[in-house]
Amino acid sequence: MEILWWKVISIFVMMLLVWFGGFLPTQLHALAEDKRQFALGLGNAFSGGVFLCVGLVHLLPEAAEQIEHLNYKFNETMPIAYVIAMGGFLLIFWIEKILLSSSDPEEHRAIAAIQSKAAAKDMAVDVIVIPRQIIPHYHERKRARTLTLSGSSTSSVAESSSLLRSRPFEDEIDSKSRSQPIVTVRDMPFTVNEAAQFDKKTWKMMEKQFKKQEKVAHEHEHKKLVAETADGHHHHHINVSTSYPLVPYILALVLSVHSVIEGMALGIGTNAEQTVILIIALASHKWIEAFAFSTSFVKEGVPVRRWIGILLMYSLMTPLGITGGIFLSDYLSGDNAILAEAIMESLAAGSFLYVSLVDIICEEFNEPGPRRKRYPLFASMLLGIALIIGVLFWNEL
Repeated sequence: MEILWWKVISIFVMMLLVWFGGFLPTQLHALAEDKRQFALGLGNAFSGGVFLCVGLVHLLPEAAEQIEHLNYKFNETMPIAYVIAMGGFLLIFWIEKILLSSSDPEEHRAIAAIQSKAAAKDMAVDVIVIPRQIIPHYHERKRARTLTLSGSSTSSVAESSSLLRSRPFEDEIDSKSRSQPIVTVRDMPFTVNEAAQFDKKTWKMMEKQFKKQEKVAHEHEHKKLVAETADGHHHHHINVSTSYPLVPYILALVLSVHSVIEGMALGIGTNAEQTVILIIALASHKWIEAFAFSTSFVKEGVPVRRWIGILLMYSLMTPLGITGGIFLSDYLSGDNAILAEAIMESLAAGSFLYVSLVDIICEEFNEPGPRRKRYPLFASMLLGIALIIGVLFWNEL
């Protein structure tokens, strides 16, 4: 009965966290951008440590032990729990990197070419994706050259203070009066950092690779290329438009699948220790996940009524998984119940490992900036790991 109450409480906690994180994008405009990004980075690193530790130290060994007790013969030659966990990892990987990725190999070759030039100059493009990679696209007009980003993304909320003059952008880059120019897009939920040396050769390569996209680029509003000077460094903020209006909805699908899996792992659990640990793991990241979810809709200009409706459906995904897990645990008994619990734990472990390593930790620590900014992130990640290890140790006393 105590475990059931924990599960019921977790249903309401998850819903509240989703709505809290979901409405944050509409409330954080007054906060300085650097402080907002730093706070979210710390929270993200913390949740990454929690997810990593829960998946690797708790869920996966627990599932392996349960399957081992079932005495399946083929488990001796093939560790079933680890195979299922790999399936959970690959499921989220397939949705994010294959279902949502660009099908054009030319785009990937262009990205590789741009990345290879990263070390040449102190020049960086902070490209934001949800979760498809965004391709810098160069579009030339008769009088002016503007830089647009085409691909699956959301619009930047950076405010425009002044526009670049209508002359080639590479002339701005090569200007002796500007030191360490940085092209960056900010305020996005999920990031992939691309570095580029924007010389003439790069521009020509990009123009050739993406010539076929110009027709699409013409159909979208060209966003503003902003120049701001701060602390002796010149920062160019790019507002991004998207050629893929369905991306926020696909993101909602990705997060919903993940939420149902983790919810079922929580609902099907049979001991208080596992329930408490999973609640901590989900709560640490659920509001950040919801923040990312809502940011994509807000920045794409999705109508408020539709956005709130989809947020409502998303907020029900984890409770739906928890409820399904509870009923499944009541319906099954004996070895079937143990096997079902082990399968859901393994799937959740694989999902947790993917989210922690690929979507959180790698992204946060790939952010451009001085090394000293990574120390707080690393400490926050270690704190998340220590919290879960502490809970596990406490329950063993």
